[in-house]
Amino acid sequence: MIRMISAVLLILSVFSSAVFAMPIVDRAAIDKIGTEIEIAVTNKDEAALLQYIHSESKITIQGRDISYAEYETILGVKMSSKGSSGVKTEVVSFTRDKENNSAIVETKTTAILEMMGMKIKDVSLNKTKYGVIDGEIKVLESEDTSISSGPFE
Repeated sequence: MIRMISAVLLILSVFSSAVFAMPIVDRAAIDKIGTEIEIAVTNKDEAALLQYIHSESKITIQGRDISYAEYETILGVKMSSKGSSGVKTEVVSFTRDKENNSAIVETKTTAILEMMGMKIKDVSLNKTKYGVIDGEIKVLESEDTSISSGPFE
């Protein structure tokens, strides 16, 4: 009887750890999210982009902290104003914190936007901290700084 109980507990232990395993924040997971974000931006899919932003994430644009609601509004305006766009993101640095299951990723993003009949090239530097919230990898902090923006020829 004790053997059977021990076996059942062992099976439950293995099963529960497989079912409730916390995702690991590593380079592969972040690269996958980055690809999905690029696709979301290209396809103007706000919902796909917002799935990685937690409502309590710290978001900073051009040195100004904004709320999640403000971010949604800005994102909606940007998504609706874009014509055909191309987005290229280059990882500048990646730092993983295994102890806290988080990572900081610095990227340089180049986007070609169409606004009011003109093509604009926007280049920005982004610093994003990812971590796990409610069992999912989410953006904990995001800082975006435009380094250049102008006509694209």
